[in-house]
Order: sequence, then C-alpha cells, then structure tokens
Amino acid sequence: KKKTLELIEKTKNGTEIPGTTDGIGNKGYYHWMQGTFKNAAIDALVMVLNDAAVKKFRAKWLQNHIMVPKENEKAILEIVSTLAEECRKRNINIISGETSYHEYSQELEISISLSGDKYFNRKPNKFEIGDYLVGVESSGLMDNGFTTIRKIYGDEFREEFTEPTFVYYDVIIDMLEREIPINGMVHITGGAFSKIKKLIGNDSDVLIEQGSLKPQEIFYEIKEKGKLTDEEMY
Repeated sequence: KKKTLELIEKTKNGTEIPGTTDGIGNKGYYHWMQGTFKNAAIDALVMVLNDAAVKKFRAKWLQNHIMVPKENEKAILEIVSTLAEECRKRNINIISGETSYHEYSQELEISISLSGDKYFNRKPNKFEIGDYLVGVESSGLMDNGFTTIRKIYGDEFREEFTEPTFVYYDVIIDMLEREIPINGMVHITGGAFSKIKKLIGNDSDVLIEQGSLKPQEIFYEIKEKGKLTDEEMY
C-alpha cells in the first residue's frame, strides 16, 4: 500500500514515471498444455524487464494479471512464487495482482505492468557514427512468432516452445549502473534487424560480418515444416 501511494504521489507531482506493459501471448498455449508455469512466469517478467532495459530505466514496481482457462491452484502458486522470487533478486516490489478464469480459452496469459523510479540516461536512443554495435545472443524463439508456430505445429510440441526468454535486463542495467555509455539499444524481436534502421539515420550504415548471425536450428525446422519464405522467416 505504501509503495502504491508513493507511485501516485509522484504522478501528482508531475514526476515522469517510466513504465512498460506486456504479456506472453500465444506462447501461453504451450505453457498451459505442458504445465511449464515457472517458465511462463519468467517469460512474462522478462518481456517487461527487457523493455525497461531498452528504455534505460530501473525497475521498481510490478503489477500482474494472471488469466487461466480453469481454476488451478498449483499453476497460480507456481506463477506467483516464481514472480516473487525473480522480483526479490532485482529489488522489485509486487504492489498488486489479479487472477481471472477464462473457461472458453485454451491458454494461459500473464500480463505485467512494470514501473521504475529512475532513468539512467535521457539522451535520444540513437546510434552515432563510429559506434560499435554489440549483439547479445538470442535464447531462441523467445515470445514472438507463436501465431505462426501454432498454425504450423498445432498441438505438436518442441522443447523450444516453452524455453523462457533470456533476461537481457540484468546485463544492460549492470552496465548502466557502472555508467558505461550506451548510445542506442534495440530489442530484436518482431521486425528483426529492420528495427536498427530507426536508430542509425539516413546518413550512416551498419556493417555486420557476413555469416556471423546464424539462427538456432528450430528456425530452420519451422521454415521447412511451414514452407515459409525468407521474408516470412525474417
């Protein structure tokens, strides 16, 4: 309650409170079917943590909404306890939450809103000529593209479908805390490398060594099984 009041007071005083909201989307179908509730909770948290990293703010307060097809105490307990454990590691306060049952649904959804108390750098998120572009390797499918995956695989399952997304936040925030200069950042998910174009301007280019960025094997399997074009895969 005290943390919620502090948040409201900051808003009243005109202080900008950084924040972001996201969920696990269609990946929740596979998490529910496989009972991978801990991984689902990590997925939901990581989606907003990674956005916080790109926006360069320190996460402080969290609110969650858990939606399940039917009452399942084990699922709720595992999700909430996992969120609590992960938040404790990062000094994030869970200030409220809600659970709802959607009996006509077939999937789990965890929606999270994350707010912060500090921006590290308010400079425009833009690369500068002469910068080194550093890529942190993807963990695989993460939380994107599962609409296509469900169309191709249906109820067929691969372990990669429930592997939780990598927490880039921990790496980035550590660098920002140590005041390591980062001019621009982009979270490569839907849209792939085209997102970089928005940060380099029309007077510059990005040079990437050919053949150095190979996707994980699961992407080759999806392409072949779904008979997808290179454009669709991209």
